[in-house]
Amino acid sequence: MPQQISFGDEYVTVPTPGRSPVLPYSVRVSSRARRVRLVMSPREGLVVVVPRWFRKSSVAEILEEKREWIARMHEQHREQRKIRPSALDAPLPRQIRLSAAQRTWQVRYKSEAADTVRVHEQNGVLTLHGAVWDVALCHEALRRWLHRTAKRVFANMLDRVSEETGLRYKSLVVRNQKARWGSCSRHRIISLNQKAMFLPPSLVRYLCIHELCHTRHMNHSPRFWGLVEEFDPRYESHDQALQDAWIRYVPSWAEPSS
Repeated sequence: MPQQISFGDEYVTVPTPGRSPVLPYSVRVSSRARRVRLVMSPREGLVVVVPRWFRKSSVAEILEEKREWIARMHEQHREQRKIRPSALDAPLPRQIRLSAAQRTWQVRYKSEAADTVRVHEQNGVLTLHGAVWDVALCHEALRRWLHRTAKRVFANMLDRVSEETGLRYKSLVVRNQKARWGSCSRHRIISLNQKAMFLPPSLVRYLCIHELCHTRHMNHSPRFWGLVEEFDPRYESHDQALQDAWIRYVPSWAEPSS
């Protein structure tokens, strides 16, 4: 049966040769992509990232070629789901631990006549005021608070690591990407995912080192990894730990809305 996939706002139907895909999948067009990448996201499932120039009818053929890899990664993610703490999927959190900042907040909800939700922070307590019966609005308010907090914390951490390594960057941007912890542009603008606030400090430090090393090498060549190793001898274990960190550490409410 043909598979319907999305290219931005455009929907096309791609015939599937031979067997049907192992899993449902989506396609994301990236202006930065130089080749096709398959990504198995804990939240989105199988995502095919393609350059803008890519011929859409070739997606199904690539999936067929990578069938064994897809099945293997799917099984790994099923096993990872078993280790996910159930508290991460609570509709509304009663406590938020931001390991990167080594701080914990208690969360309270105060219903008021309003059509929005705002967050007030004081003495280790987050109080959500307003239409707190609306879970989606509460999640949006918490993500805005997380964004503000991440900008402050990451700016300090990145500056410290930059001084330690001697690797300079131009500016920091904090985003809420679905499937990427960070990136570095050719203009030395570093982007960090606000959800990294839930990661242990050792992983956030590695993430900063990784992106700062891209200010020297805009690739994942042996020279790049050699530079990373200079500043983090345990980079391989840290890089591996980031692969299932979405499952281990990130609560559902922190994910961007679909």
